[in-house]
Amino acid sequence: MTKSAKRRFCPLMQRDLSPAECGDNRVSRYACPADCIFNPYGPANYEAALALDDSLNSKATLYLLEAGPDRAATERELVRLRRHASPHALHAWVTWRQFFARDHGGRTLAERWEQEGFPGLKNDERVLMKARMRTKVALVEVRRVIDREQVEVVDLLEEAHAPFCIRDRSFAAQAVRFSVFLAWMHRMPHYSRLAGAAINIPDVAQLEPQEVVREIVRHLGGPVDETGIRLWLAEQFVRFDQALAATMLARHANMFAAIDATWGRVVYDLRRPFAECRSLLDDQPAVHLDDLREAETHEGFSEARVWFDEDVEGPAAAGRAVLGRVLLGKTHWQLEAMGAARTAQLRRRFESLMGTAVRFASQRLDDPAASLKQDEPTYDRSLVPPRLLEDPERVVMRSSRVPKGLAAPDHEADFQAALLEAEDRRFLDSRIPALDDKTPREAARDPQLRPKLIRLMKQRVRAHDQRNLKAGRRDDINWLLRELELKELLFDPPPPRPPRS
Repeated sequence: MTKSAKRRFCPLMQRDLSPAECGDNRVSRYACPADCIFNPYGPANYEAALALDDSLNSKATLYLLEAGPDRAATERELVRLRRHASPHALHAWVTWRQFFARDHGGRTLAERWEQEGFPGLKNDERVLMKARMRTKVALVEVRRVIDREQVEVVDLLEEAHAPFCIRDRSFAAQAVRFSVFLAWMHRMPHYSRLAGAAINIPDVAQLEPQEVVREIVRHLGGPVDETGIRLWLAEQFVRFDQALAATMLARHANMFAAIDATWGRVVYDLRRPFAECRSLLDDQPAVHLDDLREAETHEGFSEARVWFDEDVEGPAAAGRAVLGRVLLGKTHWQLEAMGAARTAQLRRRFESLMGTAVRFASQRLDDPAASLKQDEPTYDRSLVPPRLLEDPERVVMRSSRVPKGLAAPDHEADFQAALLEAEDRRFLDSRIPALDDKTPREAARDPQLRPKLIRLMKQRVRAHDQRNLKAGRRDDINWLLRELELKELLFDPPPPRPPRS
């Protein structure tokens, strides 16, 4: 190959460059365009950027060891952090030491390395190191999954919430619209990159994600301004994660303690002939035939009925809410219901219907979740901000089913999708406690309630996308946003991706 054939045309300089001139100046002295095939940080050169990541990581770790006052102590600390229970501990410690902790002269380790001229680094690695020196903790909210590498996000800790692109395959493989993460981030010339493991910020009460972050920081003694919060989080990343985990465990414990998960069984003796009692029962419109389980046959029951709850309305496609079941034996019948309140309600309706045809024999209420409540993991309650325990989730245990005779689609996934869409259509005109008992349609027209509706719809879209990702589907929910005229939430659904559990 001739010497001239090795030269490459530079669209920026408008002349041929040698590989050496290109490699020594690209992105640093030359503002290389994103579409240049020789730009390792161009969007098309993701693999080259990953290789530079690995190369720089090795050299930066070596400098960390050599530049410190006690290499042996640093090595011991790195070994300890690799065994740490937190997946964030090692990366957070190294990042803090490299880019945030300052010596007596006010310089960070990276700044000292830069002043030395970054010995041992090539131009491309120096470009990456300078970008990493601008690392910050960001609260990223996903807006759009563009493709298998790119995700459009906003930083909720910024006032403007200007969208930008993160290029990260692992992030793009699992991101869904309106998911929120606290993450280490640095900006490259044409996109941003994440580093280390991110912390998922779940829904807490009726608060925005940035309010949750600020409340934890405030509770742990941190600052309230944006710059101060970012710096505090960089130093206390692991402690923040521990506080968030403790908060969610505390909320989970409070929610679990309030669940009425008792399983009620009520036995009645028949005082009239079996056929007469069965006729009374089957005359009740809310009672339908049900399948008898094998274990129930062994217990002496010959038939079963399901008693639907006529007080709970819902779309026909989503099935009817179940109040309980009735097991029919020749000499005694048994009621079954989930929850003490529902057991009592079923008893009242059954006794009102049957009158003197049956006689109460016994009742038993079991709490299968009692042992689970005792096995709740422990946590440091001092880490939990009291405000984040407000508005606890309320879980109502209820089952529903499509009455026998109504055919379901052959494909179970299609059937589930149809049920969920029917629930979404019912949701539009349902009175929602989080919307001050207004319907979503009403809240969309109310300037005071609209922010609450937007927060609620973000949760709904996120859950929808997570189900799609888990099942490998692309069911659309944007119709619901258009129905409510929530144009600010209308983003293209994620592209097809391999299912994730």
